[in-house]
Amino acid sequence: MTSKKKHSKPAVLYLSLLAVLLIIITLAFLNSNDTVTNTFTSGDVKIALTEPNYPGNDSPEVNDLVPYDTVKKDPKITNTGSNDAVVFLKVTVPMAKVTVADKNGIKGSSVVQELFWLKNSFTDHEEPAATFNDGWEKLEEFCISSDDSCTYVFGYKNILPVGSSTNTLFDYVQLKNIIDTSNIDTDIQNIKIEAFAIQSDYLKTDDSSDYLTIDQLDDIYRLI
Repeated sequence: MTSKKKHSKPAVLYLSLLAVLLIIITLAFLNSNDTVTNTFTSGDVKIALTEPNYPGNDSPEVNDLVPYDTVKKDPKITNTGSNDAVVFLKVTVPMAKVTVADKNGIKGSSVVQELFWLKNSFTDHEEPAATFNDGWEKLEEFCISSDDSCTYVFGYKNILPVGSSTNTLFDYVQLKNIIDTSNIDTDIQNIKIEAFAIQSDYLKTDDSSDYLTIDQLDDIYRLI
């Protein structure tokens, strides 16, 4: 456990990226754990959460990050069970009260915000926005100041057949252009990813399509 401390220095952070797979029950991991790819079985539903290009928590690529640094992180879900499934990803991103400069070096106001952008591979390196890949629908977005985090919930728009994988939700994370880290309590920042799945039998749309609307995904997510 890293002790909390206040400090003032250039924006250099250590990024600990955790991948956690769950169905209903959240599995807890210490911050010092390496990225773990797990499988979890509930009835006939079995999925695997993977990040094929993530270099690992011990890699130099995730240490001593400075503004605009990127780390490959590409979560996706594979249906390894014997039944088709509806799948979801929940991503929790750290936040703090920080001052960020734009790509032209113009200083912004000090506000509570996320420390990282989540981006797909088609996004310009300096584009100040979170971007996600096709196939996913954002269902929820909420920030909790007391937890210093923002959480996103995404549903996959198509029922996932046995043996198939989703598109990656995003492809890399990028540290924002933070001017200082004086309001960040710890050097280690966690991005947590959780995967959920539910058997799709009796949950299919009214027609023969395996496509799911945002309302259908939201209703199904409430069942988990």
